[in-house]
Amino acid sequence: MKKHYLLLLVICMVSFTQAQIVNIPDANFKVLLVNSNIADFNNEGTFSGVVDTNSDGEIQESEAAVVTGLSFGGNNINSLEGIEYFTSLEYLTCTNNNLVNLDLSANTSLYKVWCKDNNLNIINVNGCTSLFQLWCSNNNLINLDVSTNVNLDALICESNNFTDLDLSSNINLTYLACHSNNLNTLNLKNGGSIQGANSLYFYSNPNLAYICIDEEELTQVQNLVDSYGYTNCAVNTYCTFTPGGDFYEVTGKARLDANINGCDVEDSYYSYLQYNITDGTTATTYITNTLGEYYFPVEAGSYTITPQVENPTYFNVSPTSLVVSFPTNTSPYIQDFCITPNGVYNDLEIVLLPINQASPGFEAEFQLVYKNKGNTILSGSAAFSFNDDLMDFVSAIPIEDVQNTGSLTWNYTNLQPYETRIIEFTMNINTPTDPSFPVNNGDILDFTATINPVVGDETPDDNVFELHQTVVNSYDPNDKTCLEGKTISPSEVGRYVHYMIRFENNGTANAVNIVVKDVIDTAMYAVSTLIPLHGSHEYVTRIKNTNEVEFIFENINLPFDDANNDGFVAFKIKTLPTLVENDTFENKAEIYFDYNFPIITDKEITTIMNPLSISDYKLDSSLKIYPNPANDFIKISGNNNLKNISLYDINGRLLQEVKILGNQMEKELSLHQLASGIYLIKIQSDKGVLLDKVIKK
Repeated sequence: MKKHYLLLLVICMVSFTQAQIVNIPDANFKVLLVNSNIADFNNEGTFSGVVDTNSDGEIQESEAAVVTGLSFGGNNINSLEGIEYFTSLEYLTCTNNNLVNLDLSANTSLYKVWCKDNNLNIINVNGCTSLFQLWCSNNNLINLDVSTNVNLDALICESNNFTDLDLSSNINLTYLACHSNNLNTLNLKNGGSIQGANSLYFYSNPNLAYICIDEEELTQVQNLVDSYGYTNCAVNTYCTFTPGGDFYEVTGKARLDANINGCDVEDSYYSYLQYNITDGTTATTYITNTLGEYYFPVEAGSYTITPQVENPTYFNVSPTSLVVSFPTNTSPYIQDFCITPNGVYNDLEIVLLPINQASPGFEAEFQLVYKNKGNTILSGSAAFSFNDDLMDFVSAIPIEDVQNTGSLTWNYTNLQPYETRIIEFTMNINTPTDPSFPVNNGDILDFTATINPVVGDETPDDNVFELHQTVVNSYDPNDKTCLEGKTISPSEVGRYVHYMIRFENNGTANAVNIVVKDVIDTAMYAVSTLIPLHGSHEYVTRIKNTNEVEFIFENINLPFDDANNDGFVAFKIKTLPTLVENDTFENKAEIYFDYNFPIITDKEITTIMNPLSISDYKLDSSLKIYPNPANDFIKISGNNNLKNISLYDINGRLLQEVKILGNQMEKELSLHQLASGIYLIKIQSDKGVLLDKVIKK
């Protein structure tokens, strides 16, 4: 019996000893560990020891566990299998070998890894939260996941095959070299501090189309993009709408206490409420969506948040402001705002939005947007008038209550304070071949929208809205339009002008996020007066750096099929009261679809002019108009190429505008749609201008 026990004990001891031996199938790696001075045991940075400390020709788990550093290179090693038992490993250099797969996920103490000049297809450093430096250049890597390596300070990964590199989790990154790859996108929005041209290299990535970056690094990165000659690489912060790295949250709702009994869940949300946020140095304005909810992600610091209603005399806001400090306050910090009526103010507003361009022979879609800006409940009617000779009414949602020749009326009841309602309708525009009232490219269609009651309204001017829409044969689906038209009179200076920006997803996949960016010229407009009016989808508005306006459609998921791929945003803003006759004010927009280079709209230019002041002097004396008086058409000719023709009524309202492309010194202009009378014409050539009168018989 004793012999059996002794034999069993020997077998167990042998099995236990064998269990402690690390399996290292790569012969070159094993020979190196057993015979070469490649190991550091005390973090001194001197790799002067062998791992096989008991000289038995094997590597025990206990021997591997105490090694803090390994350094070797050029050893024809194909695999580092067994490295997972080096659980105390902090430094690893394995350069210039034949490694294809490197799994270091078990080596969670790693601080520096140099594995450049191998044949790596895969490297796994997940869980290595202490990793400070990773040098993996000159490999065959396609993907690199460093999302768990939050302490990563330096990443050198040039000369691989990356197409996308996401470093948004690496908040401590200060150095990046990712040049000579096949990058399409680079996400560096991480709240890190890569500073200076000597800390960031991404040249020789000819397909690089998008870089997402922190706000404070935009200029630096854009300068590098320009220096590398990347003409189609967009640089912005729009991959996410939260700050990179660590941030804190302030959130809540704004409700309208219409019955003045305290805000509760029964009260409606207050849409498009403006919040001014400042940390004492930088000021940003946010304007919420129609749901009345606000959400502000901020970095550490102290912030004052002040809500502001459009008409402060109409309402009281409680609390009047909020002061929050992070990390002292708990995140998310939740604060609701209650808005109560102050006095009695009746105030309605109406805007007419052209959802698409008007083209001869096609349907034109419109939205009538009316709003109760006051603090009382109102009932009345909304009316729309048009030239029935030039178009036909097709349909409306909701159905009209009254239809007459050239007018439609909808009744409304119980319009709550700050409630917005929308009427959608469609018109069919006449063709150029209509025998009585043809419509041609360049014609101006005039529409008027009215919201009643007007009597007793605090601001009756915005109870009536006039739209002057230019007819076009073809158009860019991404455009910006001033709804007042190409001209305004001097009496309109200092008042609101209305803009509409349309966009269309012409890609091959849904657009997840869309940002419409509009840099407002402070020499022409009062930025503080900007108010969003309506959009095709939910959006929020952000105003930063004084005059940079962003309409953010987060998670819009705009389809790419032609029936559903359109969107828009509309807003109003006041021109400066200092503008004078013959001044122009202009604006354009940048439209960002996900990670694509922005689409930049044409400039929308509006001129302040009073055509009644036009005299008969001619700067281009070669220009002629004939016949004049005329019946159905006039001809314009001269010795120079024509550029633009504008026709006005005697009150200065723009009726028709024709832009002339190419080299044309003669143009025929139709007067079919005009009543008999006197009109004013402005003709521009490439040498001068003719301002004159035209008489229609």
